[in-house]
Amino acid sequence: MVSVEPDALDGLAAQLLGLAADLAAEADECTRAVGLLRSAAVGDLAAATATAGSAWSQVLGCLAQHDAAFSSALYAVAAEYRAADAALAQDIGGSPTTEAAGPR
Repeated sequence: MVSVEPDALDGLAAQLLGLAADLAAEADECTRAVGLLRSAAVGDLAAATATAGSAWSQVLGCLAQHDAAFSSALYAVAAEYRAADAALAQDIGGSPTTEAAGPR
């Protein structure tokens, strides 16, 4: 049996969305830092540090996008569950607002 708590899913989705925003900001900061790395170093070291900074920025950006997508999916699952729960309650003659709170 699967137990679903839509409010808990919403809470997790909100946390993931916040994390996605933080990661996106860090990716932007890394992108800006690449220019500083290039100017602070010379030769092969400059190229290596710029490459590493760019790669790290891309990793953070990718994580941010995936966190945001997963957050959206969790919000959608919670909404679908609420809709299914309301439909089921209506089918059996009850009201989802009069039901006891908690997982189902």
